[in-house]
Amino acid sequence: MKRIRSAYATRFRQLLAPLHPRRMDKALHWFSTRAEELSREKRILLPVAFHQVHEITQRKIQTYVRHRTNPGDYPDQPVFWCDAGLGGLARWLRAAGYDAHWEYGIDDAELLRRADKIKAVVLTTDSGMMERGVLRDGHLRSLWLPPALHIPEQLAAAFAEFHLERRASRCSTCGGKLLETAKEQLKEEIPPKTYLWLDKFWRCERCGKLFWNGTHWRKVQQELETLRAV
Repeated sequence: MKRIRSAYATRFRQLLAPLHPRRMDKALHWFSTRAEELSREKRILLPVAFHQVHEITQRKIQTYVRHRTNPGDYPDQPVFWCDAGLGGLARWLRAAGYDAHWEYGIDDAELLRRADKIKAVVLTTDSGMMERGVLRDGHLRSLWLPPALHIPEQLAAAFAEFHLERRASRCSTCGGKLLETAKEQLKEEIPPKTYLWLDKFWRCERCGKLFWNGTHWRKVQQELETLRAV
């Protein structure tokens, strides 16, 4: 529980940073106290209460900040590094149009080293990682996601936290850009029946994988249609 408190304290501190509060310690105390009250009132687990208080406060601050900033103040194309437990989220971020890196079994130190190299946003379910100086001190942008969240909830949280909007889908395998390619150039690679009934095909510029608008692709796009940035 100490790690979870620490992780949320870091998130709340980052959330309040644009407002430049005079008494950050007082704000953090309020956050912790309100979560404990909510946990008792609703009889929910304390980590869930922390998450709910953070989400409510986040929406209020975003409304306040958006009235005083321009859309250009936020990065146009953030790159993400997802920890070892967020492979599913990485795939959905790619489907939503964002470059998201993920590697099975990667350790925290190596992930942070690679993220720092490309200045990627770190997404993690590991509260211990949030205690590392590079994230705790805000050198890299980051978001801790409660392990209990399902992938759609993780995706919605990332969209809200970083002011994301849906973009053209990227490669689901590596996150590279998809380039439309003439079907005539791909005849040897496309299944014969698919070649007959589809005209548009895309190739990943990074890993070379071939994509087309089949049943799976349409289901993914339908799922993303339900997503609304907060």
